[in-house]
Amino acid sequence: MNYLGWLVISLVAVVGLSFITRSKNSKEMDRNRRALLAGELNDRQIANAYRKLDTYRESKFYAVIAYGFFYQQYFEKANEDYVLFKAEMQKRELFKQYPY
Repeated sequence: MNYLGWLVISLVAVVGLSFITRSKNSKEMDRNRRALLAGELNDRQIANAYRKLDTYRESKFYAVIAYGFFYQQYFEKANEDYVLFKAEMQKRELFKQYPY
């Protein structure tokens, strides 16, 4: 197989993996948001979700890998969720209990 064939196969694999990652992370973010709004998350789950959002919300590399051309959607969604979880952390005073 020539280099063009390998390039096409690699490109298809990267695009496929990015869509799989996007759907998994998008579902997790949506599930955490719905559970928070419904009051179903305990303190530890809120702290873990907040920590993960805080780590990845401004990562351009992660956004491009996970969302591809639609990376701006990731930033919008991650920032909305970050503000929501940060407010809940402050409301429950979890920053003292779960510092990092």
